Amino acid sequence: MGMGEVKRALHYYREIAVELEPKDPQAHYQLAELYAADQDLSNALVHWRSAAELEPALAIEVWRGALKFYPSLAEAHYRLGMAYIENRRLKEALESLEMAVELKPGEETFRLALEQARAQSKKVEEGGIEEKWWP
Repeated sequence: MGMGEVKRALHYYREIAVELEPKDPQAHYQLAELYAADQDLSNALVHWRSAAELEPALAIEVWRGALKFYPSLAEAHYRLGMAYIENRRLKEALESLEMAVELKPGEETFRLALEQARAQSKKVEEGGIEEKWWP
């Protein structure tokens, strides 16, 4: 897609996502992808967050998509890890959270999430009863 096409598509989705259908997660997701293609990380993040919050079932797809554009984006790894946790995919959650901490070691939220995921993983490995362990 050429830059002119990206700009036209951005205008179209901005009208749908922000003005006409502010609660449509797919419109926000598409808008985020277009902002990412236009190398506008700040606006892309706003709409990736909106898409994932409006439709939690899309969160894994949303954050995987974000990582295609920005593979070193620690927040996307963290949010993907959290989405995996919500879907009881602990191994993948650990991988994503480890990457988030590796990319941004000073971020306390990422480190705490990883510690909790590791503790739960150990509990599962030891045959403990899996309980609701994340809000």
